[in-house]
This record gives sequence, structure tokens and C-alpha cells, in this order.
Amino acid sequence: MLNIEETIFIVGYLGEQIQAYVTEHYPHMRARYVEQAEMKGQAHAINLARDYIDQPVLIIFGDTIWETDVTRLARVKIRWVDLCQRGKDPRRFGVATVKDGFVTKFVEKPTTAVSNLAVVGVYYSHNWQAILNSIEQLIARNIQLKGEYYLADAMQLMISSGARLEVETIPVWKTAVRAKHC
Repeated sequence: MLNIEETIFIVGYLGEQIQAYVTEHYPHMRARYVEQAEMKGQAHAINLARDYIDQPVLIIFGDTIWETDVTRLARVKIRWVDLCQRGKDPRRFGVATVKDGFVTKFVEKPTTAVSNLAVVGVYYSHNWQAILNSIEQLIARNIQLKGEYYLADAMQLMISSGARLEVETIPVWKTAVRAKHC
């Protein structure tokens, strides 16, 4: 079982509604709210919360509904697990290429099909420092796609530096960003 000590919500426009909902429906949840005033992408959002991340981290994108056995995440031997789902054409999302069970490359919204393995927006890591350092590099090097800093690009920096990331495919995934045939 994962021992979640605190949930950090990155909020923007109408974020106070999320805070009110969580406070009312989950009064015992230890929650923190960090505002992302400018929508500069996923990696930028995580970077805003960096001062509060000091232990293994579970990152879940807010537009994602998924189902899997999370006890596997607590037993993971490698430092990163990325949840993915196979789809016919996942180009509207980040995709991962995999060899021998490990990610070899992340590509955010590829223009051509490089993999049928869509990244669902759920990540777990014991090595939280590595992703924060990669996000810092990403922003310092100004690596963007259409004005946004993507987590997939930060994770690609980690892979380029020798990190090994496992993939777990999951049976159920729905997203608010609906892709055809995915």
C-alpha cells in the first residue's frame, strides 16, 4: 500500500472550487494548494510545488481517470514507474517506446506514429530528486512544445542521463482530452 502523507493540488482558474470540494468531502486529507497562474505546462506545474516535494512522489494529471493495482507501485524495485495504455493512435498524447521493459524514449504529441503506448499521466518514483532536477534543466534550457514545458521532455532528459524507467500497462484509462481510436 502507498502511504500518501500529503496531496498537492496544482490549481489555476477556479482553483478555490477544488479546494472547497476537497475540504468538504475529504476533511481528513492533508492537502496543499499551489497556484499555477500561467499555464506553462505539466513540468512547470510540478516545478511550482518543488519546495514541498521531499519523498517518493506519485504524480497524477487531473484530467485522467485510471484503474490499476497501486500496490505494485509500492513494491517497485526500479526508481520510476510510468503507467501506459496501448492504443491504435495515441499521437495526441505523450508516447513511450520500450525495450526489455524499460522506456527508451518519450515523445510528447508526436506528429508521426512512433509507438502505440500512450502515457496516461500517472507516474510513481522513489527518486523524486531526479525528476525535479530534470524539470529544472528543462526550464533552464527552455525546452518547450507550443509554449509549454512537458513532463515527458523532462523524463527524456532523465533517460538521456542514464535513468531506467519501467512501464506498467493498465486496463482502464479515460481522459478529458479524448483522442480518436485511443
